[in-house]
Amino acid sequence: MLGVKPPLAEVNGKVAFITGGSSGIGLGMARAFSAAGMKVIITYRREQHRDEALKLLGPDNAGVHALKLDVTDRDGFARAADEAEKLFGKVHLLASNAGVGIRAGVAEATFKDWDWGLGVNLGGVINGVSTLLPRMRAHGEARMC
Repeated sequence: MLGVKPPLAEVNGKVAFITGGSSGIGLGMARAFSAAGMKVIITYRREQHRDEALKLLGPDNAGVHALKLDVTDRDGFARAADEAEKLFGKVHLLASNAGVGIRAGVAEATFKDWDWGLGVNLGGVINGVSTLLPRMRAHGEARMC
């Protein structure tokens, strides 16, 4: 299509920011992105997950950095984005992967349980997009798909 830019095709040397990148699918993305030559920021909540992820990604891998982040914390998200840019430069890819499951059945879940789940699973994505997308658009090298 005319006027439509392709998604990020050349990833070598680009920067990926992965929420929830210290375990599960996020860690899988981090491994793939790093293997493709990207610089990778992974966020984590638990130090054990961070330590295991960094061991798997290569303890001496200068292209990987872990940041502690609660995706529901908007100010914390801005600080994490600032640190990522200071360390690796412009972010080119945002993977809003952090997510949680409500630990109670539907009949037993409280409003607090639902608020927590929505805060992470929806609010975390909104916070990531609202924090990083304007920065990504400003440098003009990122593609949204």
